[in-house]
Amino acid sequence: MRVLEDLEDFYYLMHPLRVFILVSKDGRGRVNFMTVAWAIPASSDPPMVAAAISKECYTLKALRETGEFVLAIPTVEQLGKVWKAGTLSGFKVDKSGIFKTRKALKVKVPIIEECIANIECKVRRMIDCGETMLVIGDVIAASYDEKAYDEKLRVQLYKAKILSHLQGKLFLLYEAKTYKPT
Repeated sequence: MRVLEDLEDFYYLMHPLRVFILVSKDGRGRVNFMTVAWAIPASSDPPMVAAAISKECYTLKALRETGEFVLAIPTVEQLGKVWKAGTLSGFKVDKSGIFKTRKALKVKVPIIEECIANIECKVRRMIDCGETMLVIGDVIAASYDEKAYDEKLRVQLYKAKILSHLQGKLFLLYEAKTYKPT
C-alpha cells in the first residue's frame, strides 16, 4: 500500500459520494441551492441527517438565519443544474431560478420538483469541523417519486439514474447490478 503524504486529500479515498442539492432560504426569503456530496443519514430514531458545509458559503449564512433546509436527490438529467448550484457562489449570484420548486410539506424552504426525493429538515445543531460546519438536521418530512423507488424504498437505478461525485468535474452514474454476500 502507498502512504498518502498530504492528509488534506484523504477524502478523495472516500469518493465516489452521492450528490445532493441542499436547498436553503435566507432571512429575506431568497432561495439558494448548493450541491453537496458530504451528506449522510445521521440517525433513524430520531430521524436526522448531517451535511458538512463550508464556513465561507452563502448556504451556511442562510441556515443560521432560518434554521431550515431540504436535501434533494437529483439525477443525471439535472447534471448541468447540479454543476451550476455547486460552482456559483450565492454571495455573488442569485441561484433561486436554477431548479423548479414547489411548496414543501412542513418547512418554509421549497422542495425541488424535478428531484426524485426531498428530505425536509430543521437544523438541530452545528458543529465546528475545521473549514466546515457539520450541520445536523432533524428530518420532519420527506417525499419521493414512486417511479424511482420500489416498495421497500430501494432506489431503482435503471429508472432513477442517481449521481455520485468522483472528483472535480467527474461524476458517476450508477446503473443497476446488485450483489449479495455469499
